[in-house]
Amino acid sequence: MPLLWKKSQRSTEGALFTCYSNYQQFQRKIYLLIQILTCNVSHSNPNAIYSLSRRFLVTVLFGLLVMSNGLNVLLKLDIEDLWFKAAGLLFFIGTLQVVYKMFAISRSAEEIRDLLEWIGDLHTNPSWAHLKNFVETRFRESLLYVKRIIILSLIVTPQGMSLNMFLSDTLIYPMPGLPRDQQFIWQIFAVFIVTISVIVVDSVFMTMGFFIVGILNIFLDTIAKLNSKEFVRSSKCNLQDYYQKHLEIMVKLRDFDELFSALLVIQLLTSCPLIVAGFFMIRLYPQMIACYLVYAVCIGQYMLICIFGEFVHSKTEQIFRDLYLTKWYKMSIKDQMVLLMMMKMAIKPFSLKAAGMYEINMKAFVEATKLAFSLCALLFAFD
Repeated sequence: MPLLWKKSQRSTEGALFTCYSNYQQFQRKIYLLIQILTCNVSHSNPNAIYSLSRRFLVTVLFGLLVMSNGLNVLLKLDIEDLWFKAAGLLFFIGTLQVVYKMFAISRSAEEIRDLLEWIGDLHTNPSWAHLKNFVETRFRESLLYVKRIIILSLIVTPQGMSLNMFLSDTLIYPMPGLPRDQQFIWQIFAVFIVTISVIVVDSVFMTMGFFIVGILNIFLDTIAKLNSKEFVRSSKCNLQDYYQKHLEIMVKLRDFDELFSALLVIQLLTSCPLIVAGFFMIRLYPQMIACYLVYAVCIGQYMLICIFGEFVHSKTEQIFRDLYLTKWYKMSIKDQMVLLMMMKMAIKPFSLKAAGMYEINMKAFVEATKLAFSLCALLFAFD
């Protein structure tokens, strides 16, 4: 029996090491994305994050994108075709959103690295050693989902949007002084840069979000095991360790909320106009597949953030419920006091907030969608 237990332990440690190796490889890719956002692509001088030449290059590039798209919006004001007006406005708002998000992420690059390092350290942290099975299972699931979504976005989004604009003869990013065929080449480059920037920024947020939800699931799995005497005996873990882990998770959740508060604000402010523009284009041209694709991108981007906010809220709410459902009445007085402190900490669920005021959850998504429907109806009523 001890031999079987040792073999099982070795297999668990091997699986955890494989999971940690996979996470490290993925972590390096995320670091590369952050380096691109912060213009720090040089390995010889990694501290030169805000190198003047790189900052100037990125500023000029995105300045050209904003000016090109803004010029397109101004030129389309006198055109009666509402398709060009709606598409131009949609991409102008989207371009501004991308620029703001990039600068918001670049300002917090070091803090994001620290949070990613903390997530990676859970694989090797001695205080989490008795939770190897939970860590390996949950992190493997999180890594799988993140990779699938990012790969799908990178393959489909830029190529699909550029091809659609070329086939429909739609010029969203004009460049004065260039022939029309060369302007489409510039537009393919511009759309590629904008969409890749959106995917990079959202990938950083989404990656950390998936792993934070995974950590919450790990903690909930351990709470469910508190009623198992064999688990408590084999793990040699008392409730004070649970309290420290709970406190550590809540601190990191607040750090995550502060890091991405600016990103959530701009997402909240721009999502409603983008959804309105998407509805408007579908209502004008219901036969065009491109309208549905653009709308799916606009609403999907906001929905992913709201779903993550809902997950965080529900998981932190579940902590209190699961603690209450333990056999606390069979615990010692000391453990009951620690459990009571944990329940007091968990009695108010944690919610992601934009600007520290507006909660990001599925209720916010439904309200934004309803408002977009109403505004779109008003636009057609006064048309």
